[in-house]
Amino acid sequence: MNNTNESQSIIYQTGLHWAMLLGPAMVVFIGWMVLQAKGSQSIAIIALGVFWGVCSSMSLQRSRIILTAEHLDIQVGFPWKRSLTIPLQEISQLTYNQPTLGAMLNFGKILLGHQGKRNYAFRFIRRPADLINAVQEALGALPQPEQPQEEKTF
Repeated sequence: MNNTNESQSIIYQTGLHWAMLLGPAMVVFIGWMVLQAKGSQSIAIIALGVFWGVCSSMSLQRSRIILTAEHLDIQVGFPWKRSLTIPLQEISQLTYNQPTLGAMLNFGKILLGHQGKRNYAFRFIRRPADLINAVQEALGALPQPEQPQEEKTF
């Protein structure tokens, strides 16, 4: 985390959800189930599932999403890390989507629009509705720019 965020108080913090380990676990399980029939092919499937699981586990441990009064700082992924720090005033859109399993386990995908730049999607976010609510509250607490007053002529 950079020094500007360390000096600010954290309003909300979350990370990725453990459900991201379900995919690798299923691949290892399937490889194990067909081990007798397929031999070396199933060992390759198991190795792939273990590698995917290790990468997912590292991503789960190292990822964080931090909301301060001024920024939303997102750092996710392993071995390809995605890092993004956006000032709150530059957030143009923030929504989330939860599949059925996500609603049951409380994880989902957040969609983030960055003013004048691009849109971002982050999957397997833990408690996405809470994150959205915290960002909306922080946006509401920002000072509003002053509107120029029109001169009245009589």
